[in-house]
Formats: sequence, structure tokens, C-alpha cells
Amino acid sequence: MSGKKIYFMYCCCDNNYIWFVHQKINALMRIGMTDKHVEYIANFPIDYANGANFYFGAMVDYEERIFFIPNLYNSILVFNKATREFENVELLDNYKKNAYGMFRYGYKSDNCIICIPSGFSKIISFDINSFDYTVLLNWKELKKEYEVSHISDFAYNSKTIALLVKPSNEVILFNIATQEIKIISPYGPEGLITSIEILNENIYLYNELDKSIDIINVGNLKKEKICTEFDDVCYLYRINDYFLMVDLIYREQAAIIDEYGKVVWKYGDNLKLEEYSYFHIGYNPNDAVELIYYNNVSNELIYINLDEMKHTSIPVFCENKEFESVKRIKAKCLCEDEYITLNDFISSIVK
Repeated sequence: MSGKKIYFMYCCCDNNYIWFVHQKINALMRIGMTDKHVEYIANFPIDYANGANFYFGAMVDYEERIFFIPNLYNSILVFNKATREFENVELLDNYKKNAYGMFRYGYKSDNCIICIPSGFSKIISFDINSFDYTVLLNWKELKKEYEVSHISDFAYNSKTIALLVKPSNEVILFNIATQEIKIISPYGPEGLITSIEILNENIYLYNELDKSIDIINVGNLKKEKICTEFDDVCYLYRINDYFLMVDLIYREQAAIIDEYGKVVWKYGDNLKLEEYSYFHIGYNPNDAVELIYYNNVSNELIYINLDEMKHTSIPVFCENKEFESVKRIKAKCLCEDEYITLNDFISSIVK
């Protein structure tokens, strides 16, 4: 199969589709789980000067709606899949834009979406049904020096939110139920920690200085080290009881390791990618053991069976030969009430 790239930015999955924000045009798009057909769905009802990829930090699927978590924006956008309409839910009257944006991350917890910032001060819980929100934590009030700090990564489980604070390399542990806060400093500002994850009672930190993963017990703060095979800055994603490791510099490799550091799946040993790429992670709701992994350089959807630790790679392209010439244009919705395909959309706006 040949064609032009589709430029994922953020994505989420439901039973039938992978929904994603396009990186270069003002478009919400989707790929069929079964036929892998790429479709244009709607344009975002916002000023598109910076592109939708800058406005949002994450997207969360819930039944017939998709929630877009704001980054350089002051509202949560709620997309109704049935009507293909957006609803704008304004947040935080005192919000001020900053260099790191508003919220960079979001995840579903019961009937709420937990919104995690980068440079913004508040962590909020957004009720999916009532559209009300509560502030869980103002982390910048914990220390004076946090006024000029930002959160570079976070991790969570059912009990705890863990925040990696830069430039101090401190970790804030916030107990959601008890509101208890614990701040630990395992390295000091001279450390170089690129990612954090949490599993059971342990936090996992990727240490760029010695290319290792440091495991710290939340209770007794005991630390142990496991080595990795990665030579460049690494990012960790927790997947059930495993971790997906991604090379953040050259995007040449990815691996799944168990909690002890043993590699159980590896991808991309021989890849020499010539341009910057993103990896996007999602679960197939139809199969609890299937991980969906997307590479923007090779334009592959990679389905990983977590039981067998085997994968299948499927290239996904837009068939329209003009597609890649489209650059950050202010795309207009052609038919507000009528569904159109991606090819029809692109053909109508490319001269």
C-alpha cells in the first residue's frame, strides 16, 4: 500500500475507530479498526493560528463522546460522535496562558477526567456527566520555587498521582483519596530524569545519566537500579504490568520490559529514521491484551499482543497524492450537516 502520511498528533480508541487530531490541518480524523480506512470527520471550532495540535494536550474517549483536554485553550471541547458537533465547556476564570500551556495530560478515572498540567498550577477533576470540575491540588503552592517550575511527566494508579517536577527533579506523590502529599528528591537538580511511571508501590524513573531505570518504593523510599539497552533519552509508558520504552531522540527503537527490566518485546533494531517522529499509544477496547502503537515516520499501526508478545505492522496512508502539500491551512468545514470523506475534503482545498 502506498500514499502520503496522515500525521497523527493525539489519539484515543473506541470499539470501532482510532480517533486522532491531525498535526498539520484543522481536522479531527479517524481510522477504522477493521478496514484501516482514513476519514476526515470535522474541523475544530477554534481559531487555527497555531494548529489544533497546540491547543490540546490530550483526548479521552467516553461512550459517544470525545473530550479534548485544553493546552493553549481555556475550554474542554466535547465532541458528540452521533451528531458530529462540538460543545465548549469553559474552565477556570483566572486561567492565564504561560510558556507551558494549561493541561498536558488527561486520563479517565470513574466518571471523571483527571487533567494534569505542565506549567499551570492546578490539577482538576472534570465530571463527565455534569461538566463540573473540582480542583484536586494546587501544586505550585507547595514550595516557593515551584512558581518557576513545570511538570515534565506524570504517572498514576487508582490511589496515587506522581508528578515529575523540573528543574528540581523532585517527585510529588499525591494520594487522591486522603489528599496526603509527599515530596521526594532522589537525585537533586543535577540529575537528568526524563520519565516517570508507577506500578503497585513503586515508582519507576528513567535516569538519562546512566541509561537505567531507578525503582523507588513509595513507602520506605528504598531505591534499586535496573539497566536498559537504550542509548538515548527514553520515555516510559506503563502497560498493565509491563513498561513500553521509547527512544525519544532518534525514534529508532522501542521495547517492552517487565517490572524487573527483562526485555519481552522489541521493535526497530535496524531502523535508521531520517526525520522526527512521534509514537502514539492506545488500547483496542475489543481486546484487552492488544496494544496499538503508531509510528509517524513509518506510518505504521503496530498491534502488539501482550500475551504472546508478538506484533503485526500495518501501513496506513492517505491515498490522495496531494495530501502532503497541505500545510497548516485554516480549513473550513465544507458541509456542516453532511459527512464527507478525507479524499473529498483534501481534493476540494488543494489547488
